[in-house]
Parts: sequence; C-alpha cells; structure tokens
Amino acid sequence: MKTVVIGSGIVGMFSAYYLTEKGRKVTILEKEEGPAGASIGNAGMIVPSHFTPLAAPGVMGQALKWMLKPDSPFALHPTMDMNFLRWGLKFIGASRKKDLAEKSKFLYELNLESRKLYEEFIQKEKIEVGFQPRGLIMLCKTEKGLNHEKILAEQSWELGMKADILTKQEAEKLNGGLELDILGGVYYPNDAFLTPGLLLSNLEIILKNRGVEFIKNIKKIQFSSENNEITSLQADEHTINDANEYVIAAGMGSVSLAKSLGVSLPMISGKGYSVTMKDVTPRPEICGILTEARVAYTPMVNGVRFGGTMELGGKLDRVNKKRLSGIFKSIPRYFPDYKNLAFEQEEVWSGLRPCTPDGLPIIGRLAPYKNAYLNTGHAMMGLSLGPVSGKRLAGMVGTSTKS
Repeated sequence: MKTVVIGSGIVGMFSAYYLTEKGRKVTILEKEEGPAGASIGNAGMIVPSHFTPLAAPGVMGQALKWMLKPDSPFALHPTMDMNFLRWGLKFIGASRKKDLAEKSKFLYELNLESRKLYEEFIQKEKIEVGFQPRGLIMLCKTEKGLNHEKILAEQSWELGMKADILTKQEAEKLNGGLELDILGGVYYPNDAFLTPGLLLSNLEIILKNRGVEFIKNIKKIQFSSENNEITSLQADEHTINDANEYVIAAGMGSVSLAKSLGVSLPMISGKGYSVTMKDVTPRPEICGILTEARVAYTPMVNGVRFGGTMELGGKLDRVNKKRLSGIFKSIPRYFPDYKNLAFEQEEVWSGLRPCTPDGLPIIGRLAPYKNAYLNTGHAMMGLSLGPVSGKRLAGMVGTSTKS
C-alpha cells in the first residue's frame, strides 16, 4: 500500500512517520528544497497549557484595540475577498462562550497526547533535538495581565493540569537568576520545548532510512480523479499513478490544493516573525511568553529565539517592519539584560500559519473523495500537535477501494 503526502513540514513528516509505522510505502512531495512553511522558524514549544483556541470570547474586542497600534502583536487587513469574509463570519460565530469549554478540553487533550508521543519518539529513535521538558512561564508586567493569566491557571486546574502562580523572584529562579522586570507569572511545568531545525533534519533522515521517497522543488501538482477517487497525480515531470491514498499536509498550500479538487477550505493565513539570537548572555533556561506583548522566547541549541505577531489578510508576502519593531521593543521591557542586543541586525524569518475559523486543526478525509485526506489548519500549534496529528491521520488512512 502506498500513500503520497504533500508537504514536508512537521505535520507532513509526522504523518509519513506514523504511516510507515503501519507498514505503508510513502512518497513526500515538497515545493521547497528544505523544510517549508511555518515549521522551521516557529517557537519550538510543546504546549498543553495553550488550550484556549484562537476563536475565543473577547478575542475580537482585543484585536480591534490592537488594530489601532501599528506595532501591536495583531494586525487585521480586511479585504473584499469572499473567502476572507466567510472566514471572518465563521470566526465570530465560533467565538461563543458556550463552545469554549469543549474546544479547550479537546485542544488540551491533543497537546497532552502529543507531548507524550514526542517523548516516545525521541526515546525510540535515539535522536537529539534539544528537547527540554522544563515547562513554560507566562511573564506578566501588569496587574491586568497577571489577573488574566491567573484566571487561565484556574481553568487549567479544572482540566487537571498543573499551573503555579509565581512571584517575580520565583520566576527569576526558574530562569537561572536572569533578571526579569515583571510583577509575576504563571508556570506550566508540563510544557516542553525543542529546536525545530534539529527535529526536521532528524525526521527526514529517519524517514529516508525507512524508504520514504522525497521529491522536492515541485512547482505544480495536478490531480486526476474518477468516481470521487483520485487515480493519479502529476507533480511537474513526476507521474504517480500507483498510490492508494493522498494526504494534503501543506499548511496554507493546502487551500489551493483542495481548491484544485473542487473543495473550499475555511482557512486563511496568519503571518508570524521570529529572530534567533546566537550570542545571548545570560540565557533563559525555560521558554515563555511575554504576556502583554504576546512575544514568545525559547532557548534553543543554536541560540535564543524570539517570535510573535499574527497578521491576518493584506500583503502577507512582505516583512512588516512596524510589527517587527513591536517585537524588538518589548523584549528589553521584560529582560533588562537584553537592552543592548542588536535584534535589527539578525536575519528575520517569517512564515504563514494556516488558521481555521474555529481555531481547531482539520484532520480527516477530504469529502467527497474516498482516498484523499487533510492534515492542516494548526495555526500556531503545528509543532506542538505534529505527532498526535500524524498518528491520528495515519489511523484514518487505509479505507481506499483502490488496490
């Protein structure tokens, strides 16, 4: 049995990994030469603590306030594009309080399972990816920010998740004595972090050793189908007509691929930025979020990565210097030791996160096709949910009538 996976990001490669666990032959198609999309430049966090979906009560009001500030962590660029308008209406509908508890529980359980799968994967494959099960701190400068995080901590207790409310001194101790200009924070000891580049390079080696074929630098993919079943695929000069199943795990590229099959995905891109500072001293010892600024920081094998922003709509292929400035200015407000770091001189990474209107990933069969599947829409949690998404997807594949 053969499966084609389109996309070699974290979600695509974990889909391939668990498909090979089932004994399937896999071919991966990728438009880039190296790791693509939001996989390589993300914050590297594995976050059971991030159980609140993007579509949550109060998000729209906060977003409207942020829109008035050009360097805020959020930007919405409205367009008259019908897909964007439909997405916005669905997002507003998904932000109802009555659905929040169910969605939060679902995301928490997914992330918790994924964290366990990461530990099993790393132990089984005996690889070094900079995995650190040290937890995550939400750092708060203001009373309002700290009170909000305390409410979320109480919600996490209801889910059965451990969360500790910290003083400034306790937060500094967890970070090896690094000076923090904050009021306090909330610590989630069950979170973890790793270095995405190491994970991706190791995954590719493991998959190649299992016989997975990688075809890269693909410019155009064209499907052929009959009776609601994909019969073949043309990827540039490569013809694939012996596959039983096709998995679309191409992040935002999944939208155009699904469209070519006559299916409209309710998904838009949310742009984010990151910079990785190689010579940071002193280094933080665990990852965290600068709460009011919505900036993430993660100590990695190759430096300390800082990232943030969510830009929806507009010219997402351009670097927004004002948003970058907002990230850079916020860091020394929390970390006084970093006031002289030359962030502007570092190479900036940017990527498009695939965002669904309800904030939940899309994992399952692509109706009406019998042998096509989706694994996409993970927004900011593609790395965190990679293993569990791949395993669940692999468990669904195998119902094709093609032999």
